[in-house]
Amino acid sequence: MTPVHVVLVNTQYPRNLGAAARACANMGAGKLISVAPECETNHVEARQGAAGAQKHLEELSVYKNIEEFISSEPDGIRIAMTARSGKNRPNFLLPQLLKGFETQNQEGSFQENTPIYLVFGPEDDGLSTEQLEECQYSASLPIYGEFKSLNLAHAVQLALYIVQSWRESMDFTSTTDSEREVVDLQSGPLVKAWLLELGFDLSSPRVNAAKILTNLLDRSLPSLKEKQIFEKVVQQSLRKLREGNKEDGTTV
Repeated sequence: MTPVHVVLVNTQYPRNLGAAARACANMGAGKLISVAPECETNHVEARQGAAGAQKHLEELSVYKNIEEFISSEPDGIRIAMTARSGKNRPNFLLPQLLKGFETQNQEGSFQENTPIYLVFGPEDDGLSTEQLEECQYSASLPIYGEFKSLNLAHAVQLALYIVQSWRESMDFTSTTDSEREVVDLQSGPLVKAWLLELGFDLSSPRVNAAKILTNLLDRSLPSLKEKQIFEKVVQQSLRKLREGNKEDGTTV
């Protein structure tokens, strides 16, 4: 089944970290990941919050920033858990977002082994704009009362319940072993090389054409065949560009 992991960014209180570990154990989550924690991850309050569910704390993956996390775990779908939306960043209720994945599964572009990362921000302000831009999707949790703020661990538990309920109901499109071997294509580095050859400035760490195009591809969840065709088109155009530059003696 689809592996579901929890990513906590800039967590401030060790007890919340421990309670989130307990929620992961309750809901059958895969990994618990901490990005740039602002609390001691091995604090006694973290262990107390986890109660009898110490395994996720003991096996906690810690990264110094979100870029390091993505570099180490580049595959899968990152869903930013936030109520914020933006001009180029629509926000859906989590059940609605998952419903959209069902259509993509029917088209063969969403596979059973596609990992999902639920990304949560710090307790006070949530995920920053820069952190939101590192996720392909944004989603919020359904809240029916007047008070809209959830404790971090409660949000983790509710989000995991929604995702686990959804994946139990999914009839995943079958994927052959040979397909699984080539699912991890290199669209990101290839797009970057292509844009650099075209003369784009990719020096901005926040917003540049390579990041936008890569996120666009990730959000569309292209099928294996579509990925392969896209990469062939980019590879051929990149080769033609380089050949043309050699002929006229120019460098880009």
